[in-house]
Amino acid sequence: MRRPADPIPPAAAGALSRRSFLVFTTAVSALTVTGCGLFGEDGDGPVADSDVPFGVWQQLRASVRESPDHVAAAAERVVAGRDPEAILAFVRDQIVAYPSADRPAALTDDTRWGVRGTLRGGAGSARDKTETLAELYRRAGFQAEVVVGTLADDVDIMSIFRPVRRPFAPKADQGSIDRWSKAIGTAPTSTAQDRADDVRDDVAAGKDLARQLTEALASRRAADPGPPRNRRIPLVKVVVDGRETFANPLVPGAKLGESHTGDRTSRASRARPGIPVRVRLFAATTAEPGVARPLIEAEYQADDLVGRQLMVAFRPTTEMARLIRLRPRDVGTFIPMLAVNGPGLDAETAKGLAHSGPAITLDGQVIEAGDGAVLVDGEPLEVPAEDDARAGDRVAKIEVDVAGGTFPDISLRVSAVDSAGKPVTGLPASAFGLAEERTKLGLRMTANKPRPPRVMLVLDRSGSIETGPEPVAFATELARRLFARNPGAAMGVMAVSGTSRGTFTLRTPPAVGAAVGRLSSFGSNIWESLARANESGPTVIVIASDFQDQETRAERLAGLRARVGAGVPVVAIGIGDVNAATQAQIVRSTGGVATQGSDVDRTVAATDAFLRRQEIQPYRLRYRAPLDGPAERTVSLTVGKGVTATATYEVPAEAERATGSAFAGIYLAVRVGDEREVVRVLAGVDRDRAGAGPVPAAAVEEVRGLMFGTALVSFEGAAPSLGTWLDDLLTARIGAKPYWEAVFAEDEPRMVAALEAGLPFLPSIVPALHPPMSGDGDLTFETTLRAVLHVDRPHFGTSRVRHADVLPYTRWSTLGADRVGAFDRTLERSAELAVAEGVAFKTSTWGALKGKRLTLVPKGSVGSDRIAALPEATRAQWRALLDDWNDYDRLLPADGAPVAFWAVDPDTGSVLGVLADGSGGGTSNDVECQISMEKAFLSLLAIAGGSLGMGAVGVFVALAKAISAQMLRYAHVIENLDKPGVAELAQQSSEAFWDEAKGIGCDVIKSKVLDRLGARVLGKDHAGTAGYVDGWLDVAGMAMPCPPLTSMGDMPSC
Repeated sequence: MRRPADPIPPAAAGALSRRSFLVFTTAVSALTVTGCGLFGEDGDGPVADSDVPFGVWQQLRASVRESPDHVAAAAERVVAGRDPEAILAFVRDQIVAYPSADRPAALTDDTRWGVRGTLRGGAGSARDKTETLAELYRRAGFQAEVVVGTLADDVDIMSIFRPVRRPFAPKADQGSIDRWSKAIGTAPTSTAQDRADDVRDDVAAGKDLARQLTEALASRRAADPGPPRNRRIPLVKVVVDGRETFANPLVPGAKLGESHTGDRTSRASRARPGIPVRVRLFAATTAEPGVARPLIEAEYQADDLVGRQLMVAFRPTTEMARLIRLRPRDVGTFIPMLAVNGPGLDAETAKGLAHSGPAITLDGQVIEAGDGAVLVDGEPLEVPAEDDARAGDRVAKIEVDVAGGTFPDISLRVSAVDSAGKPVTGLPASAFGLAEERTKLGLRMTANKPRPPRVMLVLDRSGSIETGPEPVAFATELARRLFARNPGAAMGVMAVSGTSRGTFTLRTPPAVGAAVGRLSSFGSNIWESLARANESGPTVIVIASDFQDQETRAERLAGLRARVGAGVPVVAIGIGDVNAATQAQIVRSTGGVATQGSDVDRTVAATDAFLRRQEIQPYRLRYRAPLDGPAERTVSLTVGKGVTATATYEVPAEAERATGSAFAGIYLAVRVGDEREVVRVLAGVDRDRAGAGPVPAAAVEEVRGLMFGTALVSFEGAAPSLGTWLDDLLTARIGAKPYWEAVFAEDEPRMVAALEAGLPFLPSIVPALHPPMSGDGDLTFETTLRAVLHVDRPHFGTSRVRHADVLPYTRWSTLGADRVGAFDRTLERSAELAVAEGVAFKTSTWGALKGKRLTLVPKGSVGSDRIAALPEATRAQWRALLDDWNDYDRLLPADGAPVAFWAVDPDTGSVLGVLADGSGGGTSNDVECQISMEKAFLSLLAIAGGSLGMGAVGVFVALAKAISAQMLRYAHVIENLDKPGVAELAQQSSEAFWDEAKGIGCDVIKSKVLDRLGARVLGKDHAGTAGYVDGWLDVAGMAMPCPPLTSMGDMPSC
């Protein structure tokens, strides 16, 4: 076995150029995997060198923490020096004070994002800056507190708000660069000139965009906030050598002992809380796509989130040790979770910031578990005392009915009896084994005990019905038989397109008959009435009609059929001149039964037989069938000691498939401070823009992909510097070392432990969407939190989708006496972000509108006259979209195509790009990346983990142990994922499994610490300067080479 390389020596200080350093860093991530530079070969196979790349990254991180622009690291050094004058000078000269966001006069008590956020971005409110000084004094061992006083008359209060320019100058010399490059064994694929060209192009593009917007705007004068009228300011009282003295970090050049206040100071009042952030996660189902179903609500303070990511993920309800051996298609139940992730976040704090909701299934159900109970959509499952592997042994016979109308989502109704013929109820999902065409599949259970039937009787009382049983007699007799057999049953009645008693309050035959006698129909909208009948939560619907539907709008019909298909079984009784095709379609899509209503006895008998069968089949199971296979499928269900039953179904033609019960969309709502709440579609249909048609199957697949992906909102206060971002990115990569070492030792328990502990995760695109505002002169500052939504999810069988959305809270303003100049500077500097989006994504506002002539729609609601020149086909879309941004001046293409525009804040000049879906950002669809549902879950991580969800998986697995222990405890009741044979991939070649596990490690270490985009955006202020910066970035940017693994040929890099 090859011995590890000698440890890499630390960097030495020297006069290496910044440019050389940047080139070096970027190249670490820019290279393609070309060889086995990290590995040696002997009889034992590939061997990881633990010092490469992690040793290189640790040296890079140490060097970047020496850079003056890394404010938090510089603060640690000055605290270690314990020099009170130096501490004051550091805060005074390196921390920027921002004007108060909403109360310009309140310098003494307004905070934005607290001490941690202020040190991260090097800026905060005047109170934040002063609190930072007091905190650094306390860390250095001094007693310190914040006090307030009145600023002396000889000090210009506007001098408090002054910009700072900090150089990026990490500690390194050319020898360090050479040693690191040699250790990595690769060379840059980009050059300093490449980066200089990139930056020059981006700067020119930003100026061109700002110029175009300026020419199109009618007015360009920033609102004048004026100087603060209240001259009360915060400062610090500190004890040095036993004596109290003052330190004023706000006044330029202030020395220790100079308060620069004109009266006596007093103790400061408690600071106002920072900016609050409220978050809601909710969903909609295919049955009711317009109804929001809440999942999680949480509230944070800015200090909780700045410099961190609020992550949204869905944790499968099985342990990681089993999960990694499963296929994604076998995993159907998830726990939605919110958690905060970021560098330096300890486990206890992370736990306090985490929130989980009830479990949800891919079938659109909500599951709540705890205190010995499991509820599925509010209905209880019978819960065994413990997970008994022999629970099904007392079953002597089972029968199964299968409904395939919503293929590939298949539902089963199952009965089980013992040797005496008595029903066996309460078995968990883990007691059953399922196979379709001999392929073992996972299943989910939605019911395992008899429930009192709730029957909704829907009668067509329209004039087209001239024959058939008398309605009152039919309803009364049906109720008599139902209640005689099951006293706990309840009925509701409603007329097709007419009156109803839609609640289940009828519990006697006379009451049912009397209610039917009062019904009347005003039309014959069959599908609409069935959809409405499902809303009250029946167990079965009985409808008597000729099925002559009056609805003729194709899109409306398709939507109603989808909702009915996602509902309960329907007994369809044909009366009169029956439309047999509609009757058959209802039965096929719901798994019901059809009969003809020639007389009361016959019709009641047929209906009663179906209801009776429903009652003796207490088990409801669902699974997802493979898309490929024969037109007729055989389903085999096994329980206990090999007791088996089979059933068959025909795969419906694609045009005839109903959309089964599922989630139609997952949505995230964010509200920062007192701003308007912003709602974004993470996956699925847009509830506000959805038509009357059915939920598209593609939307349901988007939601399914999101369950295996991740979404995060990255929050920042003041933009972090290049040095700070590089520290974050390197720390995230270094955090993968425990996993890396475990998989190359082929130690599965250690690998699982590493996943459960969490692998730090930060997409390299996120820093590029939080660029600092460049330029000298007057201070340009964030008016509130920066917030960028990043969604990354697989679309199984097709591609991987990446989407970034700069939320409209990301806005800036510029101070300065020349308000037109301040407006123009804000416009130009914020236009840089739009250019960054255009470079990063295939679809962006910048890309869509480049070269287009723009027209102005001023601030305010949009009347018909303002959009009369736009194409009629998109006019309604334009109006709805523009009204969502009615506080902004909107610049859109004069010809109305494409649907995208620039939103400019008329008070500040801050600009954001807006796409057709209302988001501000960009989208990329990696069509070359084919992700299969047939692979093991571990393969999903290996394919997409380094950039999609691996970090999130670890975070949420760890948190779930505390937050969702109850759900995990009862997982066996809901799913059969632990059933021997389901996780059949576990028995496959160990070599293939470990190759896939190593693929995750390779994806992490070869993922780009800082890619070319990041370097061009974050390093723009340093482009063209001679020296080590470019070389440093090349080393940190280079992708690591990975070994040629035996089974990685079919694992495309995503």
